[in-house]
Amino acid sequence: MSFLIAIEGIVAHSRINTLNGPPANVHHWPTPGAGFKGSFVYTPGATPTPALFTRIFVDFGSFTITRPPGIGAVTLINGGAGIEYADGDSLGLTNVSLPPGDWELEEFDLTFANPTNSTPPVNPAALKFDLFTERMIYTTGIKGPASAPPPDQLVWALLARIDCAIVLPV
Repeated sequence: MSFLIAIEGIVAHSRINTLNGPPANVHHWPTPGAGFKGSFVYTPGATPTPALFTRIFVDFGSFTITRPPGIGAVTLINGGAGIEYADGDSLGLTNVSLPPGDWELEEFDLTFANPTNSTPPVNPAALKFDLFTERMIYTTGIKGPASAPPPDQLVWALLARIDCAIVLPV
């Protein structure tokens, strides 16, 4: 049986700069303290695989990130006291109200962890998302092709704290 995990939280850190330069002013860019919401499907399994976390959707208001099933990697972290979905160097940024441009997702991590060795190892087949002490999304990306002149290139990073994770049957 699969479960829909609804999440919401707060942007803890936000940065968007020109390439090797000063901060960029991008209308609607999420700032620290801004809220976000999202969801993913959790299909319990004994082995951490991409099938554990599918149909990932995160809405930052100015843009959304979507991840289709079967990609990325899921691993145990912190000596087994946590679990992380990671997807690097891929498409997946869906524009909603960002200025036009070639926005690309470089890294997307969805992490549920406890401090190292603080609890017994997690069981991927029975995760209780509300019990993890560290719940976060970290994402980075770029705007503009590598051949674009520097003023047209932007680099960004967001760290978001998941404050609420609700488990619902699918």
